[in-house]
Amino acid sequence: MKFVDIGKEIKFTVKIDFLVFSMAMLWICPISTSQLYAQNNFQSAYYKSLRSSDVKVISDELAEISKHSQKDTLAYSGALKMKLAGLLSSPAEKVKTFKEGRKQLEEAIASDPENVEYRFLRLIIQEHAPGIMKYKSKLEEDKSMIINNFRTANLVLLSEIRRYSASSSVLLSTDLKE
Repeated sequence: MKFVDIGKEIKFTVKIDFLVFSMAMLWICPISTSQLYAQNNFQSAYYKSLRSSDVKVISDELAEISKHSQKDTLAYSGALKMKLAGLLSSPAEKVKTFKEGRKQLEEAIASDPENVEYRFLRLIIQEHAPGIMKYKSKLEEDKSMIINNFRTANLVLLSEIRRYSASSSVLLSTDLKE
């Protein structure tokens, strides 16, 4: 009579199954660690620029965004343009730049209304937009969407939402349940 240690056989089979599954996922979803790292760096640099009050920093980031072909380009560019508008000296340029940015950000949101990051960008801009621009009507809607869905965001966005909520009068850190 021969006894077989089934435990080792099961462990071996599970390891092989996991290996096959992992390889299949890499083939199906070919995003590499370096691509993910590059995306996180791009996103981090973007938010640093968005927090800036330096026209050159924002303009440089707008130029950098235009080199990328990712789906978030429209939303990123739109929000930065609206931020830049507040730093320009000519009232006509302020209004023109703000409207360009608003059109881009709203277009991005219309194409992906469940995107937490786009809603976060709009909330940031709405909270700080001058009343004359009449761009505050979606504050509560965006706040609610962010609160209900922020846990689905990537680590960079989670960090930015937490950072922003520490000083926001609309999106409070106590609103964010983890």
